[in-house]
Amino acid sequence: MDADRELLLSLRLNAALARYARCLDSDHLEQWPDFFSEDCLYKVTTAENQAMGYPAALIYGSSRAMLRDRVRSLREANI
Repeated sequence: MDADRELLLSLRLNAALARYARCLDSDHLEQWPDFFSEDCLYKVTTAENQAMGYPAALIYGSSRAMLRDRVRSLREANI
């Protein structure tokens, strides 16, 4: 990859990461699942569990619909 293309890719990636962080930081969680494809895998686990190879996740979503459900649950059920 030439330097110009690499720079452009880096700028686009940094812009996407900034949009992602801004979405979370501004509590626009309902838009957060839009950063993922329909079929995705999102897991949050502890560093200890990861190091020990334990597959259990604290948060798990295997589709954009599941991520939307997690947000809905956070907003409604976890009050």
